[in-house]
Amino acid sequence: LLVAIPPGYAAPVWPASGIALAGLLVGGNRLWPAILAGSLAANLAIEGSLFASVVIACGSAVQAAVGAELIRRYIGVAYRFGSAEQVVKFVAVAALASTIAATFALLPLGSMHPLSGAELFRNWLTWWQGDATGIILATPLILTWAAPSTVRWTPAKAAEALAFAILLLAATHAVFSGGTQGSPAYATSFLILPFIIWAAFRFSQREVTTATTAICAIALWYTLRRELGPFSAVSLNESLLLLLLFVATVVFTGLVLAALV
Repeated sequence: LLVAIPPGYAAPVWPASGIALAGLLVGGNRLWPAILAGSLAANLAIEGSLFASVVIACGSAVQAAVGAELIRRYIGVAYRFGSAEQVVKFVAVAALASTIAATFALLPLGSMHPLSGAELFRNWLTWWQGDATGIILATPLILTWAAPSTVRWTPAKAAEALAFAILLLAATHAVFSGGTQGSPAYATSFLILPFIIWAAFRFSQREVTTATTAICAIALWYTLRRELGPFSAVSLNESLLLLLLFVATVVFTGLVLAALV
């Protein structure tokens, strides 16, 4: 919510949508009332309106249930992705399912807030992006950590992992903490990709999803809260689009490489 886009409170990343989907994939669709209750409580604290909170909570629960069913039917519960095709299907399901909660949210937003059609569409787009980004980030992270590790953790491997983590955080911080408005440098964001390749070839999907989550969290924070980094020099709408493309590229590259390896 610290990076929510006014008017309204749609956020460009909403990990709860990915957590909800992972919960239903691991525990079954019988857990949907927990998603309804969690979303209701969260939105009551934000919106303060019972009507809006109930509608949004219903959308969250339906979205998670539909997404879980589509993944089970076309992919299976992917604690680890076994092919590039599975990754493509997962990203497609995330993009499709995320339209559900965003569409549900239009009813209370449109009826309770004086928003124009353009503002409603921007809120819908931001809500969709937040849920889609939350799913492709959080769901693989949780699923890979729910399965046993496939890495043989020798002292040398642990030392390599420590060096990897330090260098990754330092490089991501350097890329996104620099720059000022009016001086975009998109090419610097590609400096992150070698670390994704390193994680995919030397570790497992668990480490890849952890690394991509850390990268994207840092990118979102610096771009939207600190207004720094390669994506901060353009308008807000362009920044959101660039962030979505960056997150999708990082996650997709990491998952596909890890699956192929």
